[in-house]
Formats: sequence, C-alpha cells, structure tokens
Amino acid sequence: MCKLQNLFHLLTISTLSILSSCSSSRLPGYLRRHMSPAVGACDDFYGHACGGWAEAHKERAYRSQLEQLDHVYHGRLATLLEQSPAANQPRFVQLLRDNYNACRKMQGHFKAAQLVRWLATWGNISLGQQLQTETDYRRLNLLFDHGFNLQSDSERFFKAESESQLASTLEAVQWLLQLQLPWPVGVGDVADFRPLTRVQFRRLYRALQPLDLPPQLLWLEIKQLERQLCQPPHQEAEPESGAEAEAEADGVSPLAEQLLPADWLLPLPLDNAGMLPATHWSHYVRRLPTVLATIPVPQLMCYALLRLLHQLQLRPAPTFGRQECAAQSRHLLTHAAVWLLQQQQSEEELQLMHATMQELFAQLRQRFKLMLLFNRNQFRADTQRILLDKLQRMRLRVSVLPQADHATQRQQLEAHYANLQLNDSDYYANLLATLQQIEQWKRDRERDQDEDGDRDVASLHLLQSDGYGSYASPFFLPDRNLVMLPFSLLATPLYRPNQASVLTQSALGFLIAHEMSHGFTPTDVHYDGRGNVASSQQKMHIQRNTRFANQIRCLRHRYNDVTDIDEKFADINGLSLAYEAFNATTPSTNTSMQQLFFLNFAQFFCQDSRQLEDIPLHGGSRERVNDAVANLESFARAFSCEGHKKHKCRLY
Repeated sequence: MCKLQNLFHLLTISTLSILSSCSSSRLPGYLRRHMSPAVGACDDFYGHACGGWAEAHKERAYRSQLEQLDHVYHGRLATLLEQSPAANQPRFVQLLRDNYNACRKMQGHFKAAQLVRWLATWGNISLGQQLQTETDYRRLNLLFDHGFNLQSDSERFFKAESESQLASTLEAVQWLLQLQLPWPVGVGDVADFRPLTRVQFRRLYRALQPLDLPPQLLWLEIKQLERQLCQPPHQEAEPESGAEAEAEADGVSPLAEQLLPADWLLPLPLDNAGMLPATHWSHYVRRLPTVLATIPVPQLMCYALLRLLHQLQLRPAPTFGRQECAAQSRHLLTHAAVWLLQQQQSEEELQLMHATMQELFAQLRQRFKLMLLFNRNQFRADTQRILLDKLQRMRLRVSVLPQADHATQRQQLEAHYANLQLNDSDYYANLLATLQQIEQWKRDRERDQDEDGDRDVASLHLLQSDGYGSYASPFFLPDRNLVMLPFSLLATPLYRPNQASVLTQSALGFLIAHEMSHGFTPTDVHYDGRGNVASSQQKMHIQRNTRFANQIRCLRHRYNDVTDIDEKFADINGLSLAYEAFNATTPSTNTSMQQLFFLNFAQFFCQDSRQLEDIPLHGGSRERVNDAVANLESFARAFSCEGHKKHKCRLY
C-alpha cells in the first residue's frame, strides 16, 4: 500500500530553490530521479525526461503517473472507509462505506457462476426463455461483443430498436465495463479456445442451474455450433491475398494480441500445434456471423454465459482488495467519494485551489484569444465572432461537486442519494441497485432539465458512463462548452498550495489547455458558445476555409497513422498555450527555467513500458511528448536543438 507520506518527498524542494536554477545538478529531486540524462533531449525528449521512471517506481502497483494519482486517491479513500463512522456521518457516506465493505467481503469468496448469473439478472435475461425486449438481448450481447457480435445480421433481432434505445443500452453496458469486473481480460492459454468437452459442459450446466433448456438439447446445439466454428478452411478455397499468404507462412499463435481482442470467448480453429494460421482466422471471421445467426437466441445466450463461465474458471480468482473496492465504490458513488475526500481539507485550502485553477484558466483563455485574433486562417468576420464568443463563454469546473459551501453540498448529496438502498454484505445486490439508480438519474435528468438546467455550476454534474469525472483525467464537454477538472488531479506531484507557477503552468496548465483546445478541434469546433450545434451555413464557412482545411490535411498526413488528429492538435496547441501563458506571466530568458517547464510537462506522461493505456486514441506517451515539443520553437531554443522541424501544423 502506497501511503501519502511516500509521495510527499517527491516535492520537498522549496519554491526558492526551484526558481533559482534548473541545472541538472539542482533540479528538484523527483525530476532528476525520473530522468535519463544519457538520452538526448533533442533525440527523444520523453526518454530524456522519463527514462528513469520505471526503475524508480518498479516496486509500486501503479504503472503510470496518472495511475499513481488514482492509486493514492484510492488508498486515502479506503483508509477513511475503514475508520469508525463519525457521529454525524451523512447517509450517503454510509452508502459508500456499505458498498466498500460488501466488496471487500468478496475477497476469497468469489464464485464465477455467481457473477455469470448476476450478469443475466442485470441484463433482464431469463435463461432458456424468449427475451422480453430486443434491448435486453442487445444489452447482454454487448457484454460478449468479441465473438458474439451479430451486427451483420442485426435486422433479424433488432428491427424495432430505436437509436435512443440502443444508445441507452450502450451506456448501461459501458457503466458495467468501467467497473473492471473480473472478466477474462487478456489473451489466455490455448485451452481457453478449445471446444467444450461433454464433461466440461455438464459441469458448467450444473453451475448455472436452473436453466430452462434441457441439457441434452443444449449440448447438441453447442456441439454442432463449435464443430462449425472450428472447421478449418477447405483446401480448395480461393487463394488468399498476398498479405494473408505471407502471414500464413509465418503461422500465428492464438496468444498473439494482434489477432485476438483481449476478451475473446469463442473457440478457435487451431491446428494440432495450438497455432492459428492467418488463413484459418480470415476464414473464421468471415463465417462467424452466419454461423451464429443459425442458432436460436435463447440457446445462443445460454452458450455465451457457459463460455464466459468456462474462461472465468480457467483463470485465477480476482482480487477484491482495498484498491479494487475503493476504485469501484468511487466510480459508482463518485459524488459521495469526492465529498468525503474534500472534507479532509479546509475551506481555505479548497478556495485557494479553485482560485488558482480559475486564474490559470483565465490566463490560458487570454493566450488563446490572442491566437484567434491573429486570424492566420483569415476567417470571415462572422466566423471569427462565433469562435471568439465560444472561447469567452467557455468555463472551467473544478470537481464534480457544486461550487458551494459544505452544508449546501451535503444537502444536495443527501437528496441525490435519497432513494438508493445498499447493505454491507450483498455485493451483487448493491451493484444491481446502484446501476439501476444510475439509469434512473439519467432518465430524471432528461425529463427535468430545462434549457440551462444541467449547465449551472451550482448543480451536481451527473457522471457519464465513460468514467470521466470519476478518475483523474480532465475532459471537455462540447455540448456544455465546459472543461471539467477532477478534484483528484489536484494532488502531488501535480499540485500543492503556493507551488512555483512554472510547476502549475507546465503540468496543470497543459492539461487544461489541452481540454480547452478540444472545443476548437475539427470535430467539436462546430459547437457554439452555448453548446449548440452550429448552423449548416456556419459549418460550411469553417469547412471551406482553405487555410484551415490545409492544416487539417497537414495533421492527417503527419499523424493520422498513429492517433486521432483531434487529440494531436489538442496536445500541440495545449502545450503551446501553456508555454505562452507561462512566458507571459513569468518573463524569463533563463534557459534553465524553460527546461524545467518542459521537463515537468513531460513527466506527467511518465509510465512503465508495459503500460499501453490510450494508445488507440491519444497515441503512446512517447509519441505525445515528442510530437508536442517538436512543434515548439521555444523547446528547440531551450535545449539547443539543431535541425528542428520548420514546418508546423497549426490550425489557428
């Protein structure tokens, strides 16, 4: 367990010593400890700034700087929940404590069959009977998306399903996946992907009793289905493409993650050596929807649950430890968790925190305004007014709790959680009750909110299923023109009261500016200052601007092979804004100070080499850091980099 005192030593250097000099021998100790000076800053700045991070944290459970923040937060939350309740404890804190205690009691008592049956209950699935609604089927189907995706034949089941029903179902499933329940995550052993034997089927069938389908009938269906799934391609099949033929020559293990999604459940057409040749795989995925569509839905859903139970039983039992249960309680009851943690700080500390972040936001917004006023794209006057109005109306919200005093917050939270009933012993009942309550909150919000209802900073921010707001990642809401900064992000090593401005602006400044930039990406620039989608004419004026379009093509040409260009623009523009704000408020020609800015920025992204989080959307940490600094002349000057790229992709 990583206690808070293990982190405070990271930032023990005084503000005066930070400001005096940043030569390598006098950098803050935590910066030096994470660096690898042998790696050239101009060649690989991420390696230079973060090359020592993995070694420095090799004994820790977390694998990145961001995970470290959440790890410490969960440790603090667990400690508070394990203490005796205060005499005047709010009811919603007791709900949080009950949820945590019920989770902890699962340690050593997890039964895979109980989880699988709970999934059926949560999805309103009556095993072996016809489903109540098409949405019920879609909900459970999404849980087993890898291997049970019938999307190509979806008309057979979902003719009456509306887009709103599907969106609601997707959100419900997303909530469940965010909890990181003990699915068989990660590609397992060859045995995971063999067809079920008769003995295995009988054991699984007994574990999921009562089932309404007779075992003999279900076994015959499954046996035939798996025989078809594992059938290799015929020898006389048409020759594959050049790429497939080349892959087949090499042969690919079923454990290779480039082929299989992380939670694949179905059996595979393995050869005798337990290998999956590429031609077998391509043949398999082409036939999969057709084969599955021949099975009646009740049998298919029973089969899905049996295969999930099979894989769960092959894996080690999951851990319901302090970290895991605190994290899950935090995600389900975020407002209660944030309130409890905020009570550990004084009103004065919280006010200083809010004031510091709002001042930083104002500085960044002013730098962005100057950039827009320069109008290097030569936008029309009406387009310029829309962009400037959007920036002016954009707001920063610190914490998902309303910006009010403790008493007002407590009153709002008591009302928010009034209908939720939990206990300290029934983990699955608590999980079901909380997920149902979350869906009810969403329906209430949609029914009650007026034009400005949920946009008031004095209201509770209702969390979304993607987890943003619960954990330490900031985010931007385009339909509210709002930057959200979670309370948990304002902790060491990113923040401490009255720290040197260079530390605040280089890390938190970048993060806020990154999210601010999302309001002006090619995707979200079409929302106006009130969060409404712009008119067709306004969109056309932006899309047809030649300079703007050329810069979008520049981003796509340079970066689209590795990441989303919206994210790449937000990284580049966010770092540029943060540096300009820093330079404007703390003018200095001191090279050491400039180097400190970039080093502190880069170290937010430090991670273990095993950690691949956010690769698909944001790109890897090394790419994000190196691509961002490569676009700033100020970085090249600070580290005397020669041959720095002259052509930059700049949307504004």
